[in-house]
Amino acid sequence: MKKKCTLLALLAGLLVCLPIQSKAVSPVRIWVKGNFVKSDVAPYADQQRTMIPLRLVSENLGKKVIWNQEDPNIIVISNEKEGKDYQSITMSINERLVFLYRQGEEKRLMLDHAPQVRQNRTFVPLRNVAELFGEKVSWDQANQVAVVGEGYSLGQAKKTASSKDLLPYLYDNKMAQASLAEKIAYEKAMGQKPSPDFPGHSNKDVEVALAWLSYHASGHFNDFYIKPRALDLLKDGELSYSVTAPGTELGVWTQPGDLTYPRRYTGLYNDDCMACMVHFHYYPNFDGSIDTFRFPLHDHFMTREETISTYQEIFNNPIRVPLGDFSKAEIQEILNRVDGDINIQDRTEDY
Repeated sequence: MKKKCTLLALLAGLLVCLPIQSKAVSPVRIWVKGNFVKSDVAPYADQQRTMIPLRLVSENLGKKVIWNQEDPNIIVISNEKEGKDYQSITMSINERLVFLYRQGEEKRLMLDHAPQVRQNRTFVPLRNVAELFGEKVSWDQANQVAVVGEGYSLGQAKKTASSKDLLPYLYDNKMAQASLAEKIAYEKAMGQKPSPDFPGHSNKDVEVALAWLSYHASGHFNDFYIKPRALDLLKDGELSYSVTAPGTELGVWTQPGDLTYPRRYTGLYNDDCMACMVHFHYYPNFDGSIDTFRFPLHDHFMTREETISTYQEIFNNPIRVPLGDFSKAEIQEILNRVDGDINIQDRTEDY
């Protein structure tokens, strides 16, 4: 009897120590004025408040973030306007008290949730920050979507097309480990196939549209213009693209053997004046992301040494952008502007 009781006690102890599986929590998504926005660090919900990386505030709400040089825990967010229209919020990490400066007056307010540092990134409460700047914020509980601005419908989240479903070859983990030659051959073969989701377009066209939308959603166009929609960056022009073969000589003043393109790069650019051109290059990593590069538009004024140094620095420091999920309507809008021809040979000469 004593042995039986001892055994039962041990089993009870094991059950207490075993982890209990809980229901999976859906990831929080952010919708801002017509687009779902993508972040390299995911937003999260804490105490029924949506916390977003501070970077999303500047990239998608069009605000300027200023760090206090003397105290890195103090953050100032402003609307960058002048005179009586200037507005700013001063907040501190782990403090709910904030200072709101508006129309020449300063007020003290309490946030619902204090800013936090998580995964080495600063997170702020979305609703508080957006509403203090006059934005309307709501919550789609069924789809776990925080909504900023007008025009969102409850069914919109379900209309989002997964980039993995549209172009599964960009998520081929086996190809991510393949040789460079195998990656290039695979990328070309898959890109030439017709898209089953967008008649009249190739997979490459769709890939280019997703790259443009994802680059915009990640905020990397903001050094050009802050635009709420990726389509707005095209103005009345087209989205052109071309592919550069590996081994292509680069720059105007370089000499054979100096430096060549190490990969197969797809270049995207709007059909606008050279001085205002919005552009970037990329190649797929086959893990649901692309590595992006911003090459100089004008290297006529660079010396040979400057050209080699500049391009080498760019090659060595790509910006990784996760491919986002967008509605088919958004993708189709970009595809309507796409101008490219994957049937021509990859370029072997630089612009």
